[in-house]
Amino acid sequence: MSRASSAAGPDAVTLERRELKFALPGVDSAAIIETLSGNLEPLAFGGAADSRVSSIYFDNDQLVSCRESMDGVSRRTKVRMRWYDAPLEEATELWFELKHRRNVSISKERFPIRLPRPLSAFPFADLHRYVTRSLGSKTAQEWLSLRPSPTVLVSYRRRHFRDPASGIRLTVDREICGYDQLGLRVPARRFGTPLEGVTVIEVKTPVGEEAKAAELLFPLKPRLTRSSKYASCCALMGWHILAEPHD
Repeated sequence: MSRASSAAGPDAVTLERRELKFALPGVDSAAIIETLSGNLEPLAFGGAADSRVSSIYFDNDQLVSCRESMDGVSRRTKVRMRWYDAPLEEATELWFELKHRRNVSISKERFPIRLPRPLSAFPFADLHRYVTRSLGSKTAQEWLSLRPSPTVLVSYRRRHFRDPASGIRLTVDREICGYDQLGLRVPARRFGTPLEGVTVIEVKTPVGEEAKAAELLFPLKPRLTRSSKYASCCALMGWHILAEPHD
């Protein structure tokens, strides 16, 4: 199965939806996956059961995006570069993404980026210029200019599921780790800060069909949480202090 491929129109990834997140510390993620496999249809991309998802988040010097996530601002946008499965030393096919939250609704804009050389060999200054030129959207270019600084590389393993009856998608993320990118010349995955023992379940439903989540998760009864991987990594790195407004 291939991934969604265009920013030109809505698809399973970009369609407006509600995201319900459940952060489960100290659980057996294998048991969670086994339970969900009995309720849902597993999805595989590229023939593997798991995907390795990696994203570099971009922010400004005041870490406004980080602070907005921590504070639960109802209307906010995250700016990130995402790729799948490939290590930094081989990653050349990426997505530039704008993830918009408008109260309870989530939507994405995605733009494919093909690099002429691997990401690990691309200085951030050159990457910024290259991506800006490659984006076919003035709005996306403006967001990148507002949030120009690479801050955190977040990486995790993701298992995908779908409810055949409703089409609702569900993911299980584990082995979540953040890598500080501030001040680096090129993207690097060094000195990682893991979210130890945390498994995150995300249920992506159409707005108004949130009640379906409890049925799909049965017999699990996780607590709904406000869980941003970017904000969680910022907090682990102590950036919640930097993100606080100062007089």
